[in-house]
Amino acid sequence: MKNYELDKDRNKFISSIIESIRMNVNDFMQNLADGKNYEITIYEWSINLFNEGKSIKDSIEIIHNRRMLVLLNGNYEFSIQNKISRNHQKVMRELKMNPTYFKLKKSQKEEVQTNIDHLVETNLYFHPEIVQMILELIKHKFFKNQFKIKEMRIIKEEKELNRNSLSNLLSKYIEPKLTISEIILRSSNLN
Repeated sequence: MKNYELDKDRNKFISSIIESIRMNVNDFMQNLADGKNYEITIYEWSINLFNEGKSIKDSIEIIHNRRMLVLLNGNYEFSIQNKISRNHQKVMRELKMNPTYFKLKKSQKEEVQTNIDHLVETNLYFHPEIVQMILELIKHKFFKNQFKIKEMRIIKEEKELNRNSLSNLLSKYIEPKLTISEIILRSSNLN
């Protein structure tokens, strides 16, 4: 029962701090689960202050001061580098499990690595976006011939399908006209 009450108090404490920095608690927790640097830092500070026995009011003030110090003292650059490093690790972890990347030769992987570094360093994309862009790049740069063969096969199948559709279409519309002509001829003969 003590653990339940302790967890409940800790959650209330953290929720109050999150609300004080004008964030939605659910969004904060999702970002924390996704490994976002800002949320991790706030969460660690909050837990430490809770464990020290600080009041919610004091903790909110301390966290606001720390946030300002981080932004003003340039420690933000360090946290950006950590974020870039983590993003790079996530990209590489996903790519290493991907069969398309796995098929590359060592020299090709090195070339791809340069592109990964550039994309990660821009800090404009999340790792799933970078992985998708890199896989597209790999397909177009290194496996172009395989895709051309596949595309040619698809085009050939579509042409064959269109030819069959056209002949079916023609057979449906040409035969009824002949039948109508025959009917007209027969009716004229009857008169």
